[in-house]
Amino acid sequence: HILSLIVVVDCRPECSTMVGLMAIAVFVFGNMAVYGQYITTCTIVVVGVFGIFTQKFACALNDIGDMEIDRISHPERPLPSGKVSVREAWLTAIICFVVSLVCGL
Repeated sequence: HILSLIVVVDCRPECSTMVGLMAIAVFVFGNMAVYGQYITTCTIVVVGVFGIFTQKFACALNDIGDMEIDRISHPERPLPSGKVSVREAWLTAIICFVVSLVCGL
């Protein structure tokens, strides 16, 4: 149920994918430029997950904050449409934050 909430709350998956790819690119190329070393596949995956879940965290917070505005301008989104409750959106935001935090350590 938690994974489906994370997917439903993020109604802009293309943004999460883009942020994940940008995080990987910045980390890999920055590390190569500064330290001159290549990065392991595992590290690349962790950095990508960090970027994706950080974006999902930001989207969940934005959707909670903009719920009243979205009732008018985007009634199809998960919170205004009732597909997800505010409690579920907060739970999703917290989980995404914790995953990002763990990946960043």
